[in-house]
Amino acid sequence: MNYSLALNNLLPGLSNAVESIKDFRNQNKKISFSVYEICVSAFAMMYFQDPSLDQYQRRMQEAMNKSNLETMFGVKNIPKQKRTRTFIDQIEPKYFYPAFSDVIKRVDKAGQLKKFKFKDKYLCPLDGTQMFCTHSENVRCEHC
Repeated sequence: MNYSLALNNLLPGLSNAVESIKDFRNQNKKISFSVYEICVSAFAMMYFQDPSLDQYQRRMQEAMNKSNLETMFGVKNIPKQKRTRTFIDQIEPKYFYPAFSDVIKRVDKAGQLKKFKFKDKYLCPLDGTQMFCTHSENVRCEHC
């Protein structure tokens, strides 16, 4: 296992977690985006810290003739923000917990976690599940 903290070495845990999520959408309707594309696009939105992922990627495509989302995350079809939030809001956070464990293990093996140890506790919070939530009448979950 590679313990480099480069993004491509930290993504396997997220990919594995996303693979465990069953597609709960109505299979009789046309589905344009895979569960992976939606979940990883949501992660990328936080990673790039841009309020609109699709607009960011269009700007990148125009400026550099390539998309970071495709290059870095393997996402070719970028879902719109509303579709992403609607889907993500219906997923139980527990499906993403294994990704946190994987990242912590990799950060620890890379020798970086010890920098944040203080009196046998860690000072670095890594859970961002409460960072973004949808506050609309039509989309609610018990975690928002």
